[in-house]
Amino acid sequence: MRKSQTIKNILTVFIMIILCGCSIQAAEADTINGKTEQGYAISTIPVYGPKANSDGNPFPSVEILDLWDYGLVSAYCGDQLYRLNPASLELEKMMVLKNGTGKMPNWYCGKIIPRYTPEYDYLLLWDQHTKKMYHAATDGTYVKSFEEQKLGWLRNTGIDMDIGSNVVHGTIIYAEYYLEGFNVDTDTVKVWRSTDQGRTWTAVFSQNCRQSESSEIYHFLFVRRDPYNEGHWYLGSGDTPDESNIWRSVDDGLTWTKINDPLFSGELQSVHRTCNLYFTEDYIYWGTDDSVTAYGTGHGGKWCRSPRNIETNQLSVEVLAELGDWVRITQETPYGVFLATEKRFEDKAYVWMAPYEDLEHPRLVARTDYGFGSQISNASYGSRLFFASPWKLYPATYSDTRIHVIDISTMSVVE
Repeated sequence: MRKSQTIKNILTVFIMIILCGCSIQAAEADTINGKTEQGYAISTIPVYGPKANSDGNPFPSVEILDLWDYGLVSAYCGDQLYRLNPASLELEKMMVLKNGTGKMPNWYCGKIIPRYTPEYDYLLLWDQHTKKMYHAATDGTYVKSFEEQKLGWLRNTGIDMDIGSNVVHGTIIYAEYYLEGFNVDTDTVKVWRSTDQGRTWTAVFSQNCRQSESSEIYHFLFVRRDPYNEGHWYLGSGDTPDESNIWRSVDDGLTWTKINDPLFSGELQSVHRTCNLYFTEDYIYWGTDDSVTAYGTGHGGKWCRSPRNIETNQLSVEVLAELGDWVRITQETPYGVFLATEKRFEDKAYVWMAPYEDLEHPRLVARTDYGFGSQISNASYGSRLFFASPWKLYPATYSDTRIHVIDISTMSVVE
């Protein structure tokens, strides 16, 4: 996590954003949780991709799949993969990765498995067209596909790694994300584990999905390693209240125990539905993936926390703040935890910042004319946060996506 000196005595906010004529509105003084202390300024940078795919034919879009020391970028429905320099925002060709069918792949999700050799990294990608997982070296010298792994993960919160300094034998876990539109013939969604750099995988946990006669969940939404407890991992699912659960593993992902708070049952069980977690030594924090609209339970997005309660295996959920709508982004930055929602509540999305010294009280930073979808990385690159195109910012087609960057380096303290 890249943290700098935290913010003190935050009193006001000035928000400025320029992006192709689009603007962010300044946050109203009376934030949802009654806080007016703000001190942030935000700007955005549009990034436009290359103009042709590997065959020389023009294409309108690129998609960012992951961010490490560099960004993993794919051509939309193309076999060319690119490396994005997050500082200069320049793209360079990395490799051509074909799926062996003669058709162009559609890389729905991808993850960089970094620094296993000095020469190259590994990539793990799922192709929506072939319904297969692919494991490849970034220099193109090694490619392997997996027949049994027919689903990917919710990018990019549905996968995590515990590699540390022992990169050769570190644990990688991802949890399958199922949608009806994927047209995958399965009645279960699985959690997969690897300890050999992603070369082989073992299914360690599963739940019946909605195609099953005894459905348990729709899909998994996140898997996260606890940085404060070795071998501890957390896993979450959705989407309806009875499908919303949190599990914990204390044996490095081999077995999983449900740890829902029993006080939040029925419709209130939706408090366990989240796309990501943020960890401190004492608490787990999350924003709920719930809406006030007809698409949700009506409770709306909330900022929650719980002690781990490892001895009892039951969370003790405390609702700290109302965040407006589905919380899609929970991202660490040098200044605090960045939170952003979809754009459905009052046709606006909410952008929040929870300062590290006052995590209980997120500040409303802005209300945007566009919404936020899937999260690309768990932490910002310095002061820059990278996303796929925000919803409704560009024409609403999957074939017109762009890399989108929010820069919070202009944040200042106002005395």
